[in-house]
Amino acid sequence: AGVKIDRMVLSPMPRAIATALATCEGYGSADMPLSLEPRMGDFKSDPRTPKAAVKALKAMSKERYGDDSDANLAKCLIDTPALHELLFLRAQEGAQALCDIAMEHPGIHETILVVSHGVARMEISLRCLQGKKAMDLLQIADKLIDRGQIIELTFEDGFEGVGTEFISAKPWTPPLPEPPCRCL
Repeated sequence: AGVKIDRMVLSPMPRAIATALATCEGYGSADMPLSLEPRMGDFKSDPRTPKAAVKALKAMSKERYGDDSDANLAKCLIDTPALHELLFLRAQEGAQALCDIAMEHPGIHETILVVSHGVARMEISLRCLQGKKAMDLLQIADKLIDRGQIIELTFEDGFEGVGTEFISAKPWTPPLPEPPCRCL
C-alpha cells in the first residue's frame, strides 16, 4: 500500500514472531531485517512478574469480563496496586527501547515496524514517551490498542545528532487505493 518497511523489531513472544513473519510474507520480503527486543515483551513473560500474580489476574479477568484476553488482563492489571511499580518500570523500559530503536540509524529516515504483543506493553510505553508519570501512566483502560492496530511514532534526531526526540504517536491508517480510471 505504498509503505516500505525497512526493518522489523519485535518482542521475543511467539505471537510477535508469527505476526512479523506473516507481515514479511504479506510484503513479499522474506529477507527483511528482523531483530528481537526483549524490552517489548509481554508482562506475563517478564521474569519479574510473580507467577501467582498472573494466575490471579487471569482469574480476576474471567470473573469480571468472562475471559482473560490481553485487553481484559490489562484492565485488571491496572487495578492491582501491588504491581504498579513493575508497570512503571516496564513503561520506562519500553519507552527507552523505542527511543533506542529510533536512534540505531541517526540521520536516516526509516520505517521500522515494532511488533509487540502483550498485556499493557505499548500503551504504557507510549504514555511514558508522552511525558506521563506514575498513576497517569496507567490511565489506559480506554486507550488499549486494538489487535492489529498500527500506531505511527515520529522521532527526530536530537540536537547535533545526539539522542532522539519523540514527536508524536497516532493511529495509522493505510492510504486509500487510487480509484480506477473510467473511460467515457
